[in-house]
Amino acid sequence: MTQLKTVMRYMREIDATIKDLRKGMSHGHPYSVDALRFYVDELEDIRDSIMQADLESGENLDSLFVKLRECIRECVQPSYTGKPQVLPKPKPDPWKPPVTVTGVNLILVLDTSDSMFEAGGLEKGGRVRKLLVAFANEVERYAKLAKIPCKVSMVAYTDPTDKNKPPRNRPVFWTIELNKSKNIADLSNAISRINRGKWARGSSWPESGMTCIYKTIDKVIDKSIVNGKPVENSLVLVSDERQKLKGGNAPPHPLYPNEVTFKMLEAKLDKLKVFNRYALIPMKVGYTTLPSIWHKGKKGTLKSQWNKDVRKMFRQSREYWNAKTLKDVDDWVKWTLDPTKAPKK
Repeated sequence: MTQLKTVMRYMREIDATIKDLRKGMSHGHPYSVDALRFYVDELEDIRDSIMQADLESGENLDSLFVKLRECIRECVQPSYTGKPQVLPKPKPDPWKPPVTVTGVNLILVLDTSDSMFEAGGLEKGGRVRKLLVAFANEVERYAKLAKIPCKVSMVAYTDPTDKNKPPRNRPVFWTIELNKSKNIADLSNAISRINRGKWARGSSWPESGMTCIYKTIDKVIDKSIVNGKPVENSLVLVSDERQKLKGGNAPPHPLYPNEVTFKMLEAKLDKLKVFNRYALIPMKVGYTTLPSIWHKGKKGTLKSQWNKDVRKMFRQSREYWNAKTLKDVDDWVKWTLDPTKAPKK
């Protein structure tokens, strides 16, 4: 009879302790809940063992309690002593920046036609200019946290289709304003330094950005090896117009028929392993008048499918006329720093 009372006393203590632990789990931190759950599982196993065991008065019962005594005392110790259970201190995993590359080189290829410096473009304080600077700064911020090198290159181009004799915009119609510069903060100043009077105004609205990339990528690409891995080159084309391609939706102008084809440019970038390719270009919004006329109340916008062909070359494109904040190009930051997260072609 005495042994049966002992069994009942243990069962009451076990049930009471399980109840207290479950009450604590409903109000505890996730790390504490994990620890409490461990003790609850142990106690429930003990309870089930006692309830299901074929108990006999004598050595069988004594032997069972000898085996379970240490575990029971450890689990119900707070009930015996009246002191709270001391739980292990949570040790969260240390935060790591989302970076898998060993170095970054941002390559910005900018259309510098007159309209690009109007209506929130590349002019001082312009929407697009501020967005590009914010993008570069955000990449640099994560690069510093990961302790990897970060550089920026910038190519400014115009259109080669001027009528001057000899033509001012040919055979070279671009300038490399920054070439693998470690001073990311100089990007905004570099945009200000663009000599817009150097080039004649092109006689074709569609731009030659694709050909410019083809002609300049060899000069601005970073071929450095850091910690056994090549530096990640991330290319961004920025323009408010259609992009000409030989055989494309916007064909070459007769004054400059030497535009590249889609296959030529894609093959070259693939060979150089420049897979992080992005574009800030018109897609569903275009214009029929220069942005400078918009301020006079003649907006001239239109629904369009501009650059439908060239967009296939880029990992992601954003609407030039709508992109405003860093959130609009958040994927470009994430995929530049960790290309493994980027969607496959």
